[in-house]
Amino acid sequence: MAKPQEKTASRAVRPIAPPPLSQHLRELASRPHAWAVIARNLIPVVGIYGFGWSAALAVFNYWFDGLTALAAIVAALIPRALTFGALGAGHFWKAFQSGYDAMPDKELKQRVRWDVYLLVLRALAMFIMAAHGLAFILVPLMALLLSYFEIWPERALGAVFGDPARLYEYDPENPASSRRRH
Repeated sequence: MAKPQEKTASRAVRPIAPPPLSQHLRELASRPHAWAVIARNLIPVVGIYGFGWSAALAVFNYWFDGLTALAAIVAALIPRALTFGALGAGHFWKAFQSGYDAMPDKELKQRVRWDVYLLVLRALAMFIMAAHGLAFILVPLMALLLSYFEIWPERALGAVFGDPARLYEYDPENPASSRRRH
């Protein structure tokens, strides 16, 4: 006699598939802010291909931009850590406008993990592209990828980390914390 199948809860986080390209394009057409994000992220592409800027310097700038964004988040959490210069001013402004200092704990965990995970995805994508000798297409790819992260952050996070609305649930110090889908 066959045993009935037992239901077991998977501890693995299941990625959430992004919607089709056609939906992205429809949404993009209706969001004027998204066009400004894409234009801003394409500045290095135009500089490299149109004006002969250094691709290596542009890649370093992407890395440094992510580093200053991370520093801005940390500085917003710990105000005494404000030791960075004018280059990070834009990131500091965004981090402080996000209200990290006044958020309840659950919301603070969610928001910080959301922002930091996006920065981790950004760094991983950059290093993967750079490690495979893709410098000639690295900057255009980064421009598109960073635009995607900024326009649809919930989709980028969902595709890698599962439900982006539940990032606050994971506690690395508590093995019983839930990272599985219910």
